[in-house]
Amino acid sequence: MKTITIVLLMLISPAIMAQLSKDEAAIKQVIESETMYFMQRDFDKWQSTWMHSPIIYWAVVIPNQYMEHTSWESLSAMVKEEFKSNPQAITEYPEKGDYRFHVGKNSALVTFKEGDDSGTRMMIKDGKDWKIIQMTVVKKAEFKKEGTMGLLKWALGTWNMDASQSTVDMPWADSVAKQTCHFIKTATGFKIKSVFTNNHGDGQWHMWEVKELNVDQNNNFLPVFIKAGGGNWLDAAIGRAAFKDGKLHISYRIVDKPDWEARKEVYTFDNKGSITLEGTFFGEKGEKDNTYKYVFRR
Repeated sequence: MKTITIVLLMLISPAIMAQLSKDEAAIKQVIESETMYFMQRDFDKWQSTWMHSPIIYWAVVIPNQYMEHTSWESLSAMVKEEFKSNPQAITEYPEKGDYRFHVGKNSALVTFKEGDDSGTRMMIKDGKDWKIIQMTVVKKAEFKKEGTMGLLKWALGTWNMDASQSTVDMPWADSVAKQTCHFIKTATGFKIKSVFTNNHGDGQWHMWEVKELNVDQNNNFLPVFIKAGGGNWLDAAIGRAAFKDGKLHISYRIVDKPDWEARKEVYTFDNKGSITLEGTFFGEKGEKDNTYKYVFRR
């Protein structure tokens, strides 16, 4: 009897697995099509992927905002208005991947990644067709941006250089006697202003530098503008800023030589009470020229 049972399981399992694979492929196709039709602004095709039920659920979660619809009537009205207000098709959007399925006889739970974001779909079998009855999207990338912007908010105020922890390898300064760094909130983002007193030879010289970190409404960095001066000189550069692994990276290019990445900086924020700035200057051929490291404390 035990042998017969094992043989039956061996015969049934491939059939079950084939059906599961078929269902997963069909479900994935519906999910992908729903996104595609939405981006194409094709209401009739988009609505064909959804159950038209009074108990559907649709939610998108982003920082400081939660959008929700709990009936087909509400969701379809919102989408019609969206297509009317913004009829232009969207041609570029993140691909979905890392699909995971839990498929039952007439229902399925699906999770996946969409770029840095995560999505969940609850599917119902409507006759022979799979339809969406629940959709949740968590904009993880936006939460990450919100968190990194929080680092700049935490840094607001005045910071003084810890000379014992700071070093420079530059021909125009033997060491930095003093440096004050100010993180300032502006109407369009943030500004970092530094004032230096440098030791060189038997004397000292002073300089200042301002970095304007402007952001758009989605907390994306716009091009960075840098101004610096001291005594009878003034200089400017343009750069790009990005957060990577909780660190602020800024790269600088000479205004009249945009192909030359002249300097890179990395700000590391330690919420125990310090900020470390490490920078490197590069020659026109990409060779490393000079370096510096500053540690700031409140």
